[in-house]
Amino acid sequence: MLYHHSNPYYAFTDACNAERPVVILASGQACVWYRLALASKDGDWIVRHEQAALDTILRHLSDLGARYRLGAPLALPWLEAGWSSHFEATDADGTRLRFDFVSRPPRLDSRRLAACWHAADSGRPPVVSRRDLIALKRTMRLKDYAFIGALALQLDTPEDQLAATLDAEHLLSLVADHPELAERLPEMRPALAGVQFDIDALAAAIDAEVRTARKADEVRIAAYSAAIRPWAERFRQFDLSADNLFAAHGRLCEAAENCLPTEVAVS
Repeated sequence: MLYHHSNPYYAFTDACNAERPVVILASGQACVWYRLALASKDGDWIVRHEQAALDTILRHLSDLGARYRLGAPLALPWLEAGWSSHFEATDADGTRLRFDFVSRPPRLDSRRLAACWHAADSGRPPVVSRRDLIALKRTMRLKDYAFIGALALQLDTPEDQLAATLDAEHLLSLVADHPELAERLPEMRPALAGVQFDIDALAAAIDAEVRTARKADEVRIAAYSAAIRPWAERFRQFDLSADNLFAAHGRLCEAAENCLPTEVAVS
C-alpha cells in the first residue's frame, strides 16, 4: 500500500488495488514517492491490460465524480495501441485532480512491463522501479532529465548507475572505481562509444545522447498528435456534463470506433 493521508493519488492507487494490483504509480507521483519532488499536480498510472482492471478503475473514478478529458477511451483496443486515457475530478476542498492512464507506456517493453506486474503482485509497493521511471522520463521535455540524473544516483549497482547517469564526473568516477565497466560502455551507452575519457568530451556526448532521446519522443508525440486530430474535433462536440461516467464511457467508445485509430505508426 501507499497510504498517505494527504495524497489523493496514493489513496486512489490503494483503492483500485484493494483486491489485487491493477494500477502502478508512474511519472510525477513516482518522483514524489522516491522523494525527488514534494508534489505533482497530476496522477499517472500504468494499468493492467485486462477488462476487469479497467472496470475497477472506472468504478473508482465514478465514485470521485470524475469526467473524461480529451484522450482515448479507457478501453483495451486503444490502450493496446499506446494511447492514454485522461480524467478530471474535483475533491471536497475544490482541488482539481487529474488522472492519466496507459497500459503500453513508451520505452517499456513487454519484459519490463511483466517485471513491473510481477513486483506488484509479489507485494512490492505499486510504484514503477527507478530503472523503469528513468525510461519513462526520457521524454521530449528537458525538465525530465533532471529527474533522470537524480534517479541514477539512487540506483543500487555501479552498472545501473553507469547506464543511466547524465553526469560526466559521476561517469568518470564509476569507471575509475570499476574499470571493468569501461569495456562495457559501448554496449550500454552506444552514443558514448569511442569518446575519450575526459570530462568535456563525455559531457558533450551525454548532451548529444539527451538530444537524440528528446527527438525520438518528439517524433512519437507528433505521430499521436496527428492521429488524434479527427477525434479531438469530435470529442469537443460531446456534452458529457449530464452523463455519469459509465454512460459517458459507453458513448465515447462507440464514437471512437471509427474515429480514433487503434494502430499508430511512429516513423
